[in-house]
Formats: sequence, structure tokens, C-alpha cells
Amino acid sequence: LRVNRCIETRDATEAATLLLALGFFAGAQPPESMREILKPELDKLVLTWMQLANLTGEKFQIAGLESLAKALRGGSVVSNESQYSGSDELDKLEAKMSVKMYGNITRNQRQEAAELGRELVVQYGKAFAQQRSKTGNSDTIGILLDLIKVPIDDIRCAAFSVVRMIAGQDAEWGLRSLFAHPNTTSILFDRSLEMSKPAKEWRFSVIEAINANPQNSILEDPTLEKVMRFLRQGPFRGPSNQAGTATTAIEMEVA
Repeated sequence: LRVNRCIETRDATEAATLLLALGFFAGAQPPESMREILKPELDKLVLTWMQLANLTGEKFQIAGLESLAKALRGGSVVSNESQYSGSDELDKLEAKMSVKMYGNITRNQRQEAAELGRELVVQYGKAFAQQRSKTGNSDTIGILLDLIKVPIDDIRCAAFSVVRMIAGQDAEWGLRSLFAHPNTTSILFDRSLEMSKPAKEWRFSVIEAINANPQNSILEDPTLEKVMRFLRQGPFRGPSNQAGTATTAIEMEVA
């Protein structure tokens, strides 16, 4: 009822609170909480959740992305303790609360949560296509990569937070769907793309997630080599110059 009311009233503050609560619940006790929210009798809840996440307006969009990232946390190998995750103190507190309430999960539980989480990712893309896309595109990965190109830091970083969780899903679909998209490699590895410091940190946390994921053996060797090179260089190294040597951020500023 509250979800439907938010859609009708378009109260961004109430919507953000509700979206984040739904995301936290779905990712809190993997896989039980995800299984609970995806019960057939709750189809309408998931549908309206994703509709609310895709209402027109920056606040709705950001809260929707953040709620999806929270929901996917249970199936991800990454935590919120990364130096470059961009997670705020509330995110870290939520992660610690989940461990305290439910204990550390087994890999089997995490993998089941990851498989269940795939459905939410699909539903997000469908809701986006119905409400925001002029082309009807429901490819969630493509939608997220397009949002990363938006020159609004809060939207870009929120999209990165979802990509990070997808990259860390302990199931093949996460990395497979991410790298099946033709624009993934350029967005993740091209250092010439204009990004703020927080966005570069979020991008680096995605690379960390790929490296930490035991499913990364499905990736081709050249991709894994790019991951390791990016990790060695860090989040802020500049693009290569014509001589073939990398330019650091500090050197670029001096120039």
C-alpha cells in the first residue's frame, strides 16, 4: 500500500525511505529474504517496487539504484569494507547488522541468493523500459552503463554501485551478462573518460569486485589481464600518452 501511495503522490522523500528499506530487507538474510520477496504472491510488490524505482526524477532514480544494489548484496562476494567502494557509514552499519542478526552465510546460501537476485535485475530493466525508455530497451546492463555516462555524479555513482554488486555475484550470470555488453570494457578500463574522483573510486571498486569473484574464470585472459593491470595502477592513474607511458593524475594537473 505504501509503495502504491508513493507512486500516486510522487513523494520523493517517502519513496527513498521505502525503496532503501525494501532493498535492505531483500539483501539482509540471504537467501531467505530474497526468496521471501520473490514469492509468486508478492509479484505485485516487486513490480511496483521497480516501477517506483524508475519514476521520473533524479531522487527516485538514485534511490531506486541504491535499493537494487542493497538487494543484491546477499549474493555478492564483495563487502562494504573496500577502501574504494564509496559506501557511506550507513551502508557499512547495515552490512554489520546483517552479519550480527543472521551470521556469516555459507557459499551455497550466497550462490542461491545470487541466482534469485538475477530476477530483480531483469525486473528493473523491464520497469525502466516501460516508464523511461523511448526505445523500449530492457537490457539492464545497457541501462546501467548509459546511466554511468550521465554527467551527474549521484546518478553515475549509484549506477556504479549496482554494477559493482552484479560484478560480485557468486553466479556466472553476473560477470557473463556484464561482459556480454559491448560497452563494458571501454567504460571500465578507458582512463580517458571524464570522471570525478568519487566516480573513479566507484569504478575501481567494480574492478576489485571482478578480481575477488571466484566466477571470474569465465572471463577471457585479455580481460583478466586488464583487471590486474588496472588494480596495480590504482583508481587515479591517467591515460597513456603518445609515447606509450601512463600519465598520472598529478602530472596531468601540473601540465
